[in-house]
Order: sequence, then C-alpha cells, then structure tokens
Amino acid sequence: AGGGPAGLSDLKSALLLALADTERGLRTDGERRRKIEQLARALEAKNPTRAPLKSPLMNGRWALQYTTALEVLGKNRPGFLRPKGAIWQTVDIFTLQVKNEESFEPLPFVKFKNATTSDLDAQTESRAGVRPKDWRVAGVKFDAPPDSPSRMARNMEMKASGAGSLAWMDTTFVDGEMRISRSQSGDLFILVRDDPNDD
Repeated sequence: AGGGPAGLSDLKSALLLALADTERGLRTDGERRRKIEQLARALEAKNPTRAPLKSPLMNGRWALQYTTALEVLGKNRPGFLRPKGAIWQTVDIFTLQVKNEESFEPLPFVKFKNATTSDLDAQTESRAGVRPKDWRVAGVKFDAPPDSPSRMARNMEMKASGAGSLAWMDTTFVDGEMRISRSQSGDLFILVRDDPNDD
C-alpha cells in the first residue's frame, strides 16, 4: 500500500480483515497475531495525526476491535462473566477524561453495564498517564480510593526519572475512522469510531 488516503484506506481494510473472527483477540494464533502487528505498525508509520492529544479526532466513542491485553476481554473468567456486545472507550481531550464501558449478560434476560472513568495526564503529544477516577458496576458508582503515601511517592519518583506514571496510553495512530493505542505493558489496542449518532 502506498501513502496518502488511498494507501491508508487499503491498510485499514487489510487490518480489519485480519481482525475478523478473532473475537477481539481471544481467538488468534501466532501467525495471525504477527500479521495484525505488522499491519498495525504499517499504519503507525503513516499516522496522519502527529499530535493526537491536541487533535479533536481523538474525541468521541470508539469500539474495541482487537487487543493483546486479554484480561480486558475476560479470558480467564467464566463465559458468563465475559463482556457481551461492544466494548467502548469514550475520549474527551478537552476535559482530559476517558470512559471505558462494557456490557454483561450473566443470565438470560439479565443485562448490566460496567464503566470506569479515568483522568488523563498528558505526558507527550501522544501519551497520557491514566488515573482511575470512579467505577460504575451495574449502575452503582464507586469512587477510586485515594493514593497511599507509598503510591504517591512511587509515582513522583517515576515521573522524576522520566518513566512516567504507572499506567499510560500512547496513541500511535488516529484518523476519523480508526485509532491504535499501546499501553505501558506493550499491549496493542485497535478501535474504530462508533459515536452514538452513528448507531
């Protein structure tokens, strides 16, 4: 694929095709994972948005299509405790907040949604530290506990050393349709725009 919009379109189509029937990453073998990684890196190399955290393209709701962070998908949980339906991430760069939502169906006709809201702390033009603010479990809100003195000291030490905070999200590709992010653990996240008015 070449450069420009046509080249990006071809790469995105190839990536989405490679993601098909992987159940967001739960069903992949080594060869498929390598192909997905290769296509993701090709898109990252052509990222048209050089300062994602300053771009309105980041704003809105995104649906997770694939991740190597299998705990997000509930890999080691019983089937009825795995997320059903879409897993969304809503980003607001103006308030520097991100909201993750997932729906569950533990029993027939029993559905509920969990959500977490986190504050973002911009570290570079593409990377933001992520600090949990609150959780909502089946509609019940819980505030995140305050940091312990040892956690605060560790965060300060990491920031002073240039290592950043304990958790961060680095947006390595974003345009009007797709976003690719990587975490501090090296996990890959591929999302597509899914704003409510697009439903």
